[in-house]
Amino acid sequence: MLEMGVVDLGLSPDEFWELSWYEWGLYVLRQKKLSEEQKFRFETSWDQTRQMWATLVNINSPKGKGVKPDDLIQLSYDKKESKRKTPDEVAKKFKPKL
Repeated sequence: MLEMGVVDLGLSPDEFWELSWYEWGLYVLRQKKLSEEQKFRFETSWDQTRQMWATLVNINSPKGKGVKPDDLIQLSYDKKESKRKTPDEVAKKFKPKL
């Protein structure tokens, strides 16, 4: 915790040791918010890049052979297809063996 306080939050060791648990929690929440904002800005710039890239690829592609931006670069908020089977699919698969 001292390392995070000094390195990430810019506190001196003396300032860190004088914090109450409540104040420390506020600093941690602030750092979390800043990290999320930084991630949002980073992914927004990558989203713009992949949009332009997909446009360039699709300009010369034949009809039906185009790509979607999320095919080129995956970001954290893209829908991910789950390879997990539903309980009904598992039951159908094993029903003949039961």
